[in-house]
Amino acid sequence: MSTPSIGDPRPPTPSNSSTARKRSRAAGWIWLLFGIGLMALGILGSFAVPAALDVALHAQDSPVFGVFGYIAMVVLFSIGIKCYLLGRRYLALSTQELLANDPRPPVLYLRSFGADKKAAKIPTGGILRYLSYYTMFSFKTEEELIAQAFSEIGPVVCIGKPGEKLPELGAARVYVGHDQWQQTVHDYMAGSSLVVLRAGDTPGFWWEVERAVKFIDPARLVFLIPFGRRKYREFAQKAAQFFPHPLPEYRGRRNFLGIRYTRGLGTLRGLIYFQPDWTPQYVDLVSIHWPWKMTLRFISRRRILQKLKWGLQPVFAQVGVPWIPPKARPVRGTFALLGGAALVFTLAVLAYIAVAGTIIGIRSAMYEAGYKRALASYIQRVQSSPQVQVAYQEAHGSIGPFDDTQAELAGEELAGRGLLRLDSDELAERANLYIAAASEAAPNQCGIITGGVQQPSFQEILKLLTPDQTQAWFRIQGDAVIAQAQNDPPLMTLTADQMQAAAAAIRDQFVAEHGENYLSSTLNVISSQSSNSDAVHLLNIISPPPDTDGWSYLSYERSDLCLAMKELQKAALDVPPPQRDNALRLMVLAEQ
Repeated sequence: MSTPSIGDPRPPTPSNSSTARKRSRAAGWIWLLFGIGLMALGILGSFAVPAALDVALHAQDSPVFGVFGYIAMVVLFSIGIKCYLLGRRYLALSTQELLANDPRPPVLYLRSFGADKKAAKIPTGGILRYLSYYTMFSFKTEEELIAQAFSEIGPVVCIGKPGEKLPELGAARVYVGHDQWQQTVHDYMAGSSLVVLRAGDTPGFWWEVERAVKFIDPARLVFLIPFGRRKYREFAQKAAQFFPHPLPEYRGRRNFLGIRYTRGLGTLRGLIYFQPDWTPQYVDLVSIHWPWKMTLRFISRRRILQKLKWGLQPVFAQVGVPWIPPKARPVRGTFALLGGAALVFTLAVLAYIAVAGTIIGIRSAMYEAGYKRALASYIQRVQSSPQVQVAYQEAHGSIGPFDDTQAELAGEELAGRGLLRLDSDELAERANLYIAAASEAAPNQCGIITGGVQQPSFQEILKLLTPDQTQAWFRIQGDAVIAQAQNDPPLMTLTADQMQAAAAAIRDQFVAEHGENYLSSTLNVISSQSSNSDAVHLLNIISPPPDTDGWSYLSYERSDLCLAMKELQKAALDVPPPQRDNALRLMVLAEQ
């Protein structure tokens, strides 16, 4: 067979001079390296973006920022793949270059130009493909994999789409005018070792089918089937007029839901080859199986390439080309599988962070909105109380209108003593809310309580409570402020004996739950970090100041004042009556 030399092997727009080719190669390498850089930047961005947002916004490792890191990775990686493929299109060999390097008779690949867009995509695969590190970063298009499968028979060439600036990846293009393409196809058919037609439904495609049936040997014709059962039935009905035998029935595999699946074959579903008497044979690519020893290799390779090669065994025999099965490489496949599993695990963790960050971000926004509503309601309640306004102005003199800021300051000043006027049920509810807030707070947040819960910094911890919990907290605070301003109900102060008895009850309960050493360590933290001398005095009643050995028993998380106070709050709640009321009041005094 002689190889035809008809048509311009490059697109008509650029010059075919060596200078233009050098420029094209230079542009290709620039785009290719730029794409690789963007993909690497995307992977780094998944970690760098959350860290940068943490620093810029002074946040504390917020999981919400993981969402932005994940988005940055997807965007940069997607753009990087596009640039990488564009660079490879600049570097693609022309038909002249390919045939100069490979003297074998070519394989002619014919298709409708409209199919180029579908075949130019990177085919996705099943779950086993995504477990393979080797194929996760193998960015070959569907047409490239088809061309690679047939390249063992001969160099793959096709007619280029008129007007395209760059050839698609896969078969080498030859470009001809509209009035020359039929003669070019005819000449290439005569000189090719195999003619591969991607099934379609255009006038040009059916002309090519007619030419192939009339002028080439049946053993040199192969159809690729890129559609499902319904379109195949229509295709077979139209093709019946060209072949002496009808095309075989479509054989497609379906899952238990009756849904057709393709296992990473892109648009391909099957192929048809012909025996010497034009008897067609259908090969269902989805259903192809290989020996179990080959499984790991196929997991770690491109599925279209391997499925096609396995399905083309009789075609190789008919055209006289030895068919060599892929070598079994279980070690390589195993490493690919393990590497892919590690990669999938990493991506799963990033996805979890993104989803969890989104959920946490939405929850945080809801909780903060609930906090603002509860605080506004509390301030309005305090501001609307004439007694609170009178008490604040008596303490500070006549200072004009009683605005929101003054109402909030008045609440902070009156709530401390007002809490001692509340009944035990409200104090117990408040202690449970305190424990809930301290449990949600991170150690660095929890440790901000060094001057009592009336400090403004404590309000940040309240934002960690649910809206209902925040509403309950400010309701109790409002009750305390109003009670203190009205001087009703009476102030429930504790005598020295009552303090001693309540402290002893808290101590006994705490020791029963945690042990003597843990109590000493907890009190050591409180007495060392609290700036309130009354709190230190009251808590020292519970236990004498411990020696420095107590610090070694306490872990870092437990060394925060807020967490230490939380443990004592729990102990006070567990004190049995009648000492429970006094224990709760003692904790109120200790907080201030």
